[in-house]
Amino acid sequence: MLGDAVGMLRQSVEAMAQVGAEAEQGHPQERTVRFQVDSVRTWASAALTDGDMCMEGFRGEAAGGGGVREAVRGHVAGLLHLTANALCIVGAMANQTAPP
Repeated sequence: MLGDAVGMLRQSVEAMAQVGAEAEQGHPQERTVRFQVDSVRTWASAALTDGDMCMEGFRGEAAGGGGVREAVRGHVAGLLHLTANALCIVGAMANQTAPP
């Protein structure tokens, strides 16, 4: 169970790293701002999905009990919160800078 959660979190980290890579690739002649924003949204959404899947593994009786489960759930919940905030910020910025 913990190994699965670690794998999901690793995928989330990779997705968020891709968000950073997309943001740094500022080649206006090759990529439109809309494409970059959509890419960031896609990768951040994927990170949220992976985090949610990790959390699902720690719900119910199958996860067992103990402090480790609760500690992992707490950390994952915090990461999901930060990722969701980042996604909201990107969306708000995109709406403010979108061409008419």
